[in-house]
Amino acid sequence: MVKDEGTPAKRNYARIVIDVFDANDHAPEFSIGIIQGRVFETTTVGTTVVQVFAVDKDHGDNAAITYHIASGNIGNTFTIDETLGTLQVAKELDINSMHYEYLLIVKATDMGKPPLSSSLTVHIMVVMADNAPPKY
Repeated sequence: MVKDEGTPAKRNYARIVIDVFDANDHAPEFSIGIIQGRVFETTTVGTTVVQVFAVDKDHGDNAAITYHIASGNIGNTFTIDETLGTLQVAKELDINSMHYEYLLIVKATDMGKPPLSSSLTVHIMVVMADNAPPKY
């Protein structure tokens, strides 16, 4: 509203529209620092071991999160669903190999410009199945 100093005062009104856009000022956040999982060596390929979940306080594309394994995936033993964050067995496991313990770094990245990310450690132990015969 605007009004002059005259007598009688005259007034006029204008409608103003302000569009507020979300800045990508928050990185995705995991609620914990490490996730631990166990998987039997007889587990079938495609079985989910753990699920990771991050939250981004932004809105729209700035809050859309994708997941990927950044490091520690020796022999590409695991895969991750980039949308759901489910970590799955990608190939047959063998407790007799040197790899019976995996320390994966999973990264959550938002779709903002520029993208922001954070990491989570996932510790997976491969254990002998109860129904497996003894191995010598």
